[in-house]
Amino acid sequence: MSKTSIGKEMLDQAVDVTKQLGVTGLKTFRLVYNAQSSTDNPTAKVFANGRQQVHIEVHIDARDADGVHVDLPSDFVNNISLFSYDKSTDINFIGGWKSSRIKDIYDPFPVSKNEAPGEVVFEPESYGASGVESKNTLNIFSLWATTTSLEALRISAVARLASGAEYQTNHRDVPAGGEGHQGKFNSSVTVQPVRPEVYDADHFELERIDEKEQNNMDVDLYFVSLKNKQMRIVSSFQRGYNENGMYYSWPKSPRKIQFAHPVAPAESQFTYRTTGDTGAFITYRINYRPGKATAARIIDRNRNNHRGPQLSTDAQMTYTDNFGNEHQIRLFHSSNGNTIHLSNPRSAEAEDDVSAPIDDPAA
Repeated sequence: MSKTSIGKEMLDQAVDVTKQLGVTGLKTFRLVYNAQSSTDNPTAKVFANGRQQVHIEVHIDARDADGVHVDLPSDFVNNISLFSYDKSTDINFIGGWKSSRIKDIYDPFPVSKNEAPGEVVFEPESYGASGVESKNTLNIFSLWATTTSLEALRISAVARLASGAEYQTNHRDVPAGGEGHQGKFNSSVTVQPVRPEVYDADHFELERIDEKEQNNMDVDLYFVSLKNKQMRIVSSFQRGYNENGMYYSWPKSPRKIQFAHPVAPAESQFTYRTTGDTGAFITYRINYRPGKATAARIIDRNRNNHRGPQLSTDAQMTYTDNFGNEHQIRLFHSSNGNTIHLSNPRSAEAEDDVSAPIDDPAA
C-alpha cells in the first residue's frame, strides 16, 4: 500500500469518528497560542532552525443535530490541519514550514531574556495539554509547527467531518475569536521566526574529573556545557567523525587517546579495549550529567610498545541546545595529549593548535 493510500485511510478512519458520534457541525473553532493568551491572532516566536516548535492549541466545540455538545476523542486531531490564513494552503506545502501532531524534545521560545553572555534568563512559555483535553464544552487538541523560513506566517486551521463538511478559521468577513457565524470562523496565530542564535567557544566551558583507573588504564572525563546554566546540550554531531563518533590521537605518546562521545538523552556505558595482546579493557559511564556532553582522555599503559597511526588531532563538534540551535566548537588535546581543551572551529587549512597548557606530566 502506498504512503498516499495509507494517509487517506487514516484520514477516512478519523473522519468516521465524527459520523459515529453524530457530529453535524461546530459551534467553536479557535486557535490558541500559550494557553493563557486570549488575544485574537496572538503572535508566537520560534527559532527558524527547523527543530524548535510552536505549540498551537485547537479548541473545538462540536454539536450534534439537536445542538447538543459532543465530546470528541483524541484521534479527532487527525481531522485537523494547519493552513496558511492568507493562502488557504497546508503549511507543509509552504517553503520551510512543517506541522506535526507530536511534541519534540526542544523547549519553546523564551519569552524574555537578558542577553549578557552566561547570564541569560529564560522563561519558557507555558505549554497546554498534549493530545486532547476537555474543558466544559470544549475539546482541546495540540499541534506543533516548525520552520526554517525567516518570513512570518499567519496560521489558521481546517477541520473535516464525516459529512464532508470542511471548516476553516480564515474567514475575514466574520468577527475574530473562533465563534461560529453560520459555519464560518475567524481565528489564527501569527508565527514570527527568529534567526537562530549561534554561540562560539566563549559560551562553553569544560569540567574535568578523575573518573576511573583499572587494568593499567586511567580515564579522565570532560563535561562540555553552555555557561548559561538554563541551557542544555541535547544532541551532537561530529564532522568527519571516526567510528562511534570519537577522535583518536597519539601525539608524542602511543598511550593517550581522546574521545568525543555522542550526546544521548540517557546515561550509558562505553568500553574501551586496548590494542595489543593483553586484551585489557575499561568501562566507564557517559552522558550521566543531563544537558552536558561527555569527552574523555584515556591513558593506556598497555600500549607502550604499540604506536598506531594518528587518526585525528581534534573533534569538530556541532552541539544542539534545548532550543534547537546549533553551535560549533572544537575539542582538542594539549601538546602531550594529556588534557582536553576547547576553542572555536578551525578552518580546513589551519594548523592544529597545540599551545594549550599541559596540566599533568606525561604519563
